[in-house]
Amino acid sequence: VARAVDELDDAKKAKIEEMCATGGREGGATGPAPLRTRDPNVASKPAATLAAAKTAASRSGLTGPLARPSAAAPKRSGAAAGVVGSSYEADADVAEGAPASKEELVERASRLYAEDVVAKLQSSNWKERVEGVAAVAATVDAMSDEDAGAAAGDTIRALAIFPGFDDKVFQVLAKVFEVFGSLAAKAPKFSKHDGAIAVQGLAEKIADVKLRAPASAALTAVAEALGPKFVMAQLHKRTASHKNPKVTTESLLWCAGAVEEFTVAVVDVSFVIAWCKQSLAMSNPACKSAAGKVLGAMHAGLGPGLKDFLGDLKDSQLKTLEAEFARNPYVGPAMVGTRKVRAGGTEGASVAAAADGGLPRADISGKITEKLIKEMGDPSWKVRAAALDAVNEILDESAKRIGPNTGDLMPSLAKRFSDANRNIAANALATVGAVASAMGAPVGERRHGHGLVPEIVKQFGDSKASVRTAAAGALEAWSAAAGLGKTLPYVADKMVELSGKMSGDGKSDALAWILTAVSGDDAAVTEDDLVSAIAAAAAGLGDKNAAARAAGGGVVDEVIRRVGSAGAARLLAASSLPPALKSAVSAHVEKNALHAPPSAPGSLNPSPSTSPVRTEGHRSRPSTARGAAARSSLRASRVGGVRASASSLPPVAAGAVASGPVLVADGAEKEARLRKLPRKPVKFEGMRDDEIKHAEDDLKAASACHVRADVHALLFGKDFRAHIKAVEHLEAALSESPDAVEGTLDLLLRWVVLRLCEQAPNTQSLLKVLDFTADALAVVKDRGARLSEQEGALFLPALVDKCGHPMEAVREKFRRIVRLVPGVFPASKVAGYLVRGLDSKNTKTRLEVLDVMGSLMERHGLDVVERAGNRALAEVAKLADQARDVGMRSAALACLVTAYKVGGDDAWRHLGRLSDSLRDALEEKFAKAAREMERRNEGLPGGWTRGVEKPSGSPIAAMASAVFRPVQAMVSTVSSVLPGRRQHATPGPAPEEEREEEEEPPEREEPPPMEVRLAGWTRSLDTVASVSDAVAVEGMKSLCHEVMAAVGDGEMLNAMAPDSDRLVGLLADRVSPIFDAAVAAPGPSTTRACKYVLNTMMQVFQEPTLAASVGEENERATVAMLLERLLDPNVPKMEEGPQLVKALNVLMLKLLEHCPRTNSFRALLRLLADAPESVADDPAALVKFHDLVVKCLIKLTKSLGQNLDAVNLPTLLGDVHAFFHSLGVDEIRRRGQCDDKPLRMVKTILHEVCKLVGHDVWDALSLCPPRDSNPAPIVYAYVELNLQSMPDAPGEPRAAPIAAPSPKAPTPVKAAPAPVKAPATVEAPTPVEAPTPVEAPATVEA
Repeated sequence: VARAVDELDDAKKAKIEEMCATGGREGGATGPAPLRTRDPNVASKPAATLAAAKTAASRSGLTGPLARPSAAAPKRSGAAAGVVGSSYEADADVAEGAPASKEELVERASRLYAEDVVAKLQSSNWKERVEGVAAVAATVDAMSDEDAGAAAGDTIRALAIFPGFDDKVFQVLAKVFEVFGSLAAKAPKFSKHDGAIAVQGLAEKIADVKLRAPASAALTAVAEALGPKFVMAQLHKRTASHKNPKVTTESLLWCAGAVEEFTVAVVDVSFVIAWCKQSLAMSNPACKSAAGKVLGAMHAGLGPGLKDFLGDLKDSQLKTLEAEFARNPYVGPAMVGTRKVRAGGTEGASVAAAADGGLPRADISGKITEKLIKEMGDPSWKVRAAALDAVNEILDESAKRIGPNTGDLMPSLAKRFSDANRNIAANALATVGAVASAMGAPVGERRHGHGLVPEIVKQFGDSKASVRTAAAGALEAWSAAAGLGKTLPYVADKMVELSGKMSGDGKSDALAWILTAVSGDDAAVTEDDLVSAIAAAAAGLGDKNAAARAAGGGVVDEVIRRVGSAGAARLLAASSLPPALKSAVSAHVEKNALHAPPSAPGSLNPSPSTSPVRTEGHRSRPSTARGAAARSSLRASRVGGVRASASSLPPVAAGAVASGPVLVADGAEKEARLRKLPRKPVKFEGMRDDEIKHAEDDLKAASACHVRADVHALLFGKDFRAHIKAVEHLEAALSESPDAVEGTLDLLLRWVVLRLCEQAPNTQSLLKVLDFTADALAVVKDRGARLSEQEGALFLPALVDKCGHPMEAVREKFRRIVRLVPGVFPASKVAGYLVRGLDSKNTKTRLEVLDVMGSLMERHGLDVVERAGNRALAEVAKLADQARDVGMRSAALACLVTAYKVGGDDAWRHLGRLSDSLRDALEEKFAKAAREMERRNEGLPGGWTRGVEKPSGSPIAAMASAVFRPVQAMVSTVSSVLPGRRQHATPGPAPEEEREEEEEPPEREEPPPMEVRLAGWTRSLDTVASVSDAVAVEGMKSLCHEVMAAVGDGEMLNAMAPDSDRLVGLLADRVSPIFDAAVAAPGPSTTRACKYVLNTMMQVFQEPTLAASVGEENERATVAMLLERLLDPNVPKMEEGPQLVKALNVLMLKLLEHCPRTNSFRALLRLLADAPESVADDPAALVKFHDLVVKCLIKLTKSLGQNLDAVNLPTLLGDVHAFFHSLGVDEIRRRGQCDDKPLRMVKTILHEVCKLVGHDVWDALSLCPPRDSNPAPIVYAYVELNLQSMPDAPGEPRAAPIAAPSPKAPTPVKAAPAPVKAPATVEAPTPVEAPTPVEAPATVEA
């Protein structure tokens, strides 16, 4: 009846309700039963739902999921009083019928099962009760589905009384719950009465660790039979007044699993959100954590819209939920459940809920009062404006999701379109758009949207641009909610009607919106939409205003692009336009038909050749030559100032299969593209969003025929996930088709620059893009190719400007790219771009530029940064003189000192005019640098390049110079501090005449043989072992450059790898003395030593080849050393303390990322059991040290699933046993009572291994002593307990081995300090509960 009367007006509906009320009900009625009309926002409910009308009457409206109960509604105690939802009352208040006596249930059970079985169920002997329940379980398993359905009610009611839910033996209740699950799974019509009785006992015992698994399985079976909504409502009813918070916690955790298994479509979203909010307000942290997991699971199906319903939570709670949402990214309709509900009618409701996004909608009809409507028409403009603000507040309170019942709101808002105060008119238009977005698809129906689209279009005739902009925004929101098919026809009809009255600017703005609407997804635009677009364009083409005609022409061009000229003519003929307007469109179509062959009629996807694109309406603003020279590389890439429209691209068919190469190169086309790009370097300028959009459209059009269609769509997707997938395809193309990479490098670099120029790029996407850029440049370098001047001008300005990213990890990626650039582009020209980076407003960018310039001078000589009139040193000197920042001034002075060391007194002539103060400072620093070089036997300033004879042009002479020079340096031990690297720098500046004639820069030369480089590497290692810290630091500096030079050279890295373990050991021994010296005598030299020792370690650990060769002992010593420095309170107080702390953190992350996982686990576990002496004697420091070790283990454990193959499980489990053995049973029990973090962490590792390996974990215990050893290894008890709590663990269940071979049992770790013994007698050790994973931030911090 409710569905039949839904379309009637209120008067008739009230009459029918009265007739239903007076019709009488069975048993007599004390009052009229209200007629419950159908909820238009959810699917139709079965007829049985009407029987719950009495309970549902407490809802305040048809669509109010979180409505307040009326005064007549029955009150609930506790937290249940605040949870109301579309199904909560009906599912929670299930009538259990007249209770049966125990004697009656015994008689019924005896008819179903043997009398001795029933007697055993009532026995006081727990073993007999177990036998009785087992017999019942066996009988139920043997029943047919029909027999199980008939026996379900009596069996469940009987088991609830004997043995009953209060039975103290967990084996009995485990079997009872197994019977419940079997009956729920087999019964064709499992009743809610039986389900309520079952859930009553299951909810009580789900908190018991021994009964958690069978209780959860039984709850899932009941959910499959009756739906998760029913089970969740019953669980909340049972837990609302329960005193044990574990019951609430475990119930919520089951709900989280149910959402993942059944999907959110079959969950009462309103009820679950309200329950989670109540749990988040509880003081118990486990309850709050469980509620967060439920919301996180729901986020996967509901998406970001879920956050709108959580706005009243605290900031700390929202931050925690953000982490849960990140673990459960939005999947949407693609979310597929592993279980289904057998109950009838649920599937239809699920489909409807999924189509509406799954989120509830609020009924605001009660808030649209007569007072509010009257205030909208008040004579005072302030009152009218306040009324509009009140409407927006109502939308905000409803989380911008409302039902269609808005009363007189929409007509009242339409009246405000003609308000004398045009600001109010603009606000009214914006409010209508907000209401349309909140209402969704029903706004397209006239009874809900009240046909406001023509009234909105009418406002395009307003003279104020703000009103026209608001009208366009309202149309955009309306079409997004109702669909283009229910919006565009009304827009076209109204524009044709007002074609003689609407201004040219209004037509231009309206047509601009139409062009945007029909330029979207091809699959969403139908021929009817194109007919409406042509009709609207006719109004513009027939206008005298040039802008209106251009806009109308743009719309018609888009139609021609889609269906061709013949198709556009056919659509025009099908329209009912006036003859004058039709002739204007026809003339435009015929004009364009002269420039392209006709396309297939009716085709919505013609080839590009049949779709001419006009670009007159998209020309960029004219600019002067000077202004064009200052444009950034992306803006300068727009050839001729014309932007190719994104709509000119050929659409990709939805069913197209991705096949063929990812990249397709054409050398001739690349040359043509490069000729149109600027050659000279320009200063990088930030780009506005519209400029980025224009540049992206250009690139989209240019790359369409060179990138595979599916990858092309990902490259220009709006989501960062699409960009990540695109980069993965491009990474594969680097190895599959390197020729194509070289042929499309200009397009790839333009796309990379677009990603760098985004206002707020996603960090994950940015890191992927930077990795790909470095790999692409490495491929180009390996092929012996080089970047063209145009590619350099396109890419390098953005690279230099963005290299000062706030995050150290991103800056490290930029550094890797910058190190590779001189291998594919002349270093002297790179210096020219670096000089322009000194003008950046970003301090970090300037610091990075100064560091790179110093490296260039050390490697290529002083002349490389001064060539081609760069005047780099003069700019650095100006920075050193004028910089206010101390760090900036110090970096600039350090760069100038490097120039003096490389070029000697020749550096003075490049500095330009200096102030007296700067000259004095430089003279002092240069003199100090000369003394240091003399003391270290490094020669005189400038000797690095002048100390060798210039080659005579012969490659043999140059190579002989590079070979014999290190041999001469071996005369003195200390003189080998700066080996090899200095000697194979550019020998000296070439004559000016030769430099001008050379097309390739002279700094590009063949690298020295590997034997020479390895000799320098070995000498640097010996230098690091020197007694003097100063000499060792110079060796570290040389090692840094050797590793940097070997980046991308796999053969060289493999040759260096055997020495990396020794190097790390030497550096680990150096860290503490160097830092202690820096604390005792702060100054530039000691701070420099701290930075170099950490930087050398960073160079080793960020190269996987070198890090993989580091042994466990040296890794353990390094980890201990780093953590001690992080705990040292003196480090943050040093001159560059914050930077050093940050470097320690990043170094620790790189170590954990690239070192062998087994060694990392071993090192950290041993540090947990045996802390260094520096912290072992201080209890407070020991606790902090253990916290940092635990955080490192958390990071390794989180990725254990992805890196399981890289971990030697027998070794890991052997170390876990050694940890337990070092503590002993008594100490483990004592620590378990005080929630010891190290013990919890080791339990978590063991739990994670058991979860991943399952029952095969018994095979990985080969390095542990046999189980029958004395004392018995406790690791076996923990493994067995973990497997018992995992019913779905992989592998075949088996008994634990009594005695296992132990060829090499790990040596027990040195025991921790003797704990205080427990008083009195100690009970026998009992199995410890399954560990709870320790949560902590990913980054190790001091």
